[in-house]
Amino acid sequence: MATFNALVLNGHYAELGVRELARKAGVGRSTFYQHFDDKTALLVEAMYPLLSIVANAAAGNEAPKLPWVLAHFEEQRANALEFFASAERAAIESAVTKLIEPQLPRSSTPLPRATIASTLSRTALGLIADWLAAEQRVGAEELAAVVTRTMLACRSALLVTG
Repeated sequence: MATFNALVLNGHYAELGVRELARKAGVGRSTFYQHFDDKTALLVEAMYPLLSIVANAAAGNEAPKLPWVLAHFEEQRANALEFFASAERAAIESAVTKLIEPQLPRSSTPLPRATIASTLSRTALGLIADWLAAEQRVGAEELAAVVTRTMLACRSALLVTG
């Protein structure tokens, strides 16, 4: 994980292969595959602490570290844009969805909880990706407030019963 993080933070994700990663980490490819299905699974695992904070906000719960996460994404803008604009985005959205769903109330709603969680995940990550792609962006604190308000409104609308 440390080798992967160092390589990714230096902008080497796209060209990084499992063979090279295993070699640089000093492990065999079979060892890598005992723990991860592929490079994308490792990426999601590495991002898990950040994604859990995004999921808390997307679920409509307090996420005081969200500005820090957004500032980190901004600092790693090129990498974050790559992740949010590639095949990895689906895996990231899926991970955030799985983190959101248990946080939703078990009350009866017209939509399945999995659908609500997926919609919240895509909405939150879409806001973040669009913010990163914009030429002129508001600060991380301001975006965190926007994401929080948006997710509370979306959650409320999606959880309406009757």
